[in-house]
Amino acid sequence: MKKIINPLSYFIYTVPNHKLHKKNILKLIEKIKPLSKGMDDNSNCIKYTDWNLPKETKREYIDYFYKNIMPTYADWFIKEYKLDQYLINNAWYQQYNKNNFHNYHTHAQANFTNVYFVELPKKEMATEIKNLDHQTVNLDIKEGQIISFPGFILHRSKIIKENLRKTIISFNSNFISN
Repeated sequence: MKKIINPLSYFIYTVPNHKLHKKNILKLIEKIKPLSKGMDDNSNCIKYTDWNLPKETKREYIDYFYKNIMPTYADWFIKEYKLDQYLINNAWYQQYNKNNFHNYHTHAQANFTNVYFVELPKKEMATEIKNLDHQTVNLDIKEGQIISFPGFILHRSKIIKENLRKTIISFNSNFISN
């Protein structure tokens, strides 16, 4: 059998007006934070996330994100890759502090995993992804950008070693192309 490994496809999008969006999103995340339980087990140590909250929980930051960021991102993605439709399955936030991490994992039933870096004080704190040969892919990610990559790709949030905070909005998406 012949093994053929194609290069990993990932996409980086810079969010227009990120500083304004960052301020508004962080303010709205503060409203839901009292409900947000962190995750702390063998594969996760996340300070705050709303991943485990019931789907009917009011998430104003998500409403803001869908209204102010997703339309331009989805339009860009559809035009750039000649798609008919771009669908978001779900979205959640995660906030990391010193000693927090999220080990390697994948996102089932999603064409793409997407991460919007709302707060990223250092590039070394960006999501790390591996290609199909399990080699780390070095990405040049900055705060205010969204990275999108296939949902089956291993990725993680490395341990935060300094007294800094990283905030992301992660979302799973699928596309339709005829």
